[in-house]
Amino acid sequence: MVYSFLVSSAGQKSKCWPSMKTIAENCHCSEMAARAVIAALGQKGLIRRVKRYQDRPNGSVRQTGNAYYIQEQPPLPAPWGHTPTRGGGVIYEQDEGEQLKPSTTGQTSA
Repeated sequence: MVYSFLVSSAGQKSKCWPSMKTIAENCHCSEMAARAVIAALGQKGLIRRVKRYQDRPNGSVRQTGNAYYIQEQPPLPAPWGHTPTRGGGVIYEQDEGEQLKPSTTGQTSA
């Protein structure tokens, strides 16, 4: 849910910067749970977190929040029984024994 929220919040450059409170509220979880999910998404390469900072009038610098970049993912592999071209590949179904077999409905993919 957190990943979906970040993707839906991202603009044209796949960047968003919601606060942890906003993420938690929109995903109906605690801020601690949202932080854990953000860390896991970063480790899996789905997002890149960048800390943002602001200069203060007294010369110090403070962190204002994070920006999240949605990382481009490789395309999903073609599913079983489907040819990526319009070659009319066979549709397969999984039977009760979890074995793949050609569909009995006579349909082919288009």
